[in-house]
Amino acid sequence: MTITLQEITCQLCDHTHFTFEDTPGLSMPFPEEESSLTLENCLSRHFKACSTVKGYYCRKCKKENDSLRIVTIWKKPEVLALHLKKFKQTNGQYLESKDAISFKMELEFDYLNFHSPGNYSDITSNIIIENKNKYWLYGYISHHGTSKSGHYTA
Repeated sequence: MTITLQEITCQLCDHTHFTFEDTPGLSMPFPEEESSLTLENCLSRHFKACSTVKGYYCRKCKKENDSLRIVTIWKKPEVLALHLKKFKQTNGQYLESKDAISFKMELEFDYLNFHSPGNYSDITSNIIIENKNKYWLYGYISHHGTSKSGHYTA
């Protein structure tokens, strides 16, 4: 299991709310208009991207506002399962990206690139620096077709 840390920061009072989640894998959006579609780029964009949470209710200032959200890996998994969301909704229809993504047989990244500077960074900085992570491709599944029908190949 992968343990992720979600940090939501209120734009009004600057309070950060932390949530931990056990997930069987990481689900990431497929990048749009990327010149180099690699698995490493997808991971980097996913963990460095800040998204906006519209209408977030802050427990500290007790107001709704658009807040910033960052998701990071808190605990590395023994087996890393990745899911790339190749379907996106456009004009009420789900369309699959036909772009190919390149990946190597070996994936290496260290947590320093993916952990955001939040209140927990002092606690984990020593652990994160020492844990270089290396994963080897064991298998992959690919979907061909539409959102309503198609085939999966492994």
